[in-house]
Amino acid sequence: EVKISNRLLFQDGLTVLRAIDTAGGFTDFADRSNIELRRENGQIIKVNWKKAMKNPKLDPPIYPNDQVIVRKRII
Repeated sequence: EVKISNRLLFQDGLTVLRAIDTAGGFTDFADRSNIELRRENGQIIKVNWKKAMKNPKLDPPIYPNDQVIVRKRII
């Protein structure tokens, strides 16, 4: 649920929030409180956009082959 859903080239310093911003930001239906960062090793990290905006320590870096998943919120 980002505006431009596509692969991004890895850039040093890329974080979950920067990746979402690079993808055009959220759609109107995005669940901003339950973003998933899936590591290549299978680890899943949950990110809450609002909390990460207030505290950069909650905005994890992205490494090559990671996936950021933004789902639709349940209405």
